[in-house]
Amino acid sequence: MTTGLLSANFRFSAIQPVETAMSDLSGRLKEASTTAKNKADETVENVRSGMAKAADRAADTLRSKSAEAAEAGIDAIDQVRDASSSLGDALKTSIERQPFTAISLAVAAGFLFGMMFFRRD
Repeated sequence: MTTGLLSANFRFSAIQPVETAMSDLSGRLKEASTTAKNKADETVENVRSGMAKAADRAADTLRSKSAEAAEAGIDAIDQVRDASSSLGDALKTSIERQPFTAISLAVAAGFLFGMMFFRRD
């Protein structure tokens, strides 16, 4: 009987260091898991922040470029107005200086339009 008790006691004392090692390993794994989770959360937050900054920069660039395009469009409209005004002034001056030529050109243009649109077969 003594042998059986010694044998059981030996097994228990041999298991004790294994249990301690397993408990220590479990603690280390939990700590490593927590550290990995914290690092992953930090990485996700960094990526999220970077994407928000990139989206803000893209929106600012888009606003800037659309403002530039609108300004360029307004400048083009102003140039067309100036050109049409200049053309009108030049035409008015030409008619005042050479009325006979202006009337002759108007008659010729009317005749050509008449020939193009009112043909008789």
